[in-house]
Amino acid sequence: MPIANTDVVCYTGIGSRQTPPNVIATMEKIARRLADRGFTLRSGGADGADTAFERGAGSGSTEIYLPWKGFNSSSSPLYDLSSMPAAMDLARTIHPR
Repeated sequence: MPIANTDVVCYTGIGSRQTPPNVIATMEKIARRLADRGFTLRSGGADGADTAFERGAGSGSTEIYLPWKGFNSSSSPLYDLSSMPAAMDLARTIHPR
């Protein structure tokens, strides 16, 4: 389970779906530099900022947590959070559903 791996150095790449192009370019550069240094991107696969971080991470390590299988045409296998109790417990502290 990726979320329980404490040996991985991660960052979360998220933001607005309506991010301006100049900010998108900066996000991609940041993600590229972090990937080059061995960081793992954790994101959600949404348009805009999320996908900018994913593009920047390129072939680097990523964990893309989707709300459902195939969200935004993503092939990430991380979509069934019910199999990740720690993630579900954390989510419940933020949102009751």
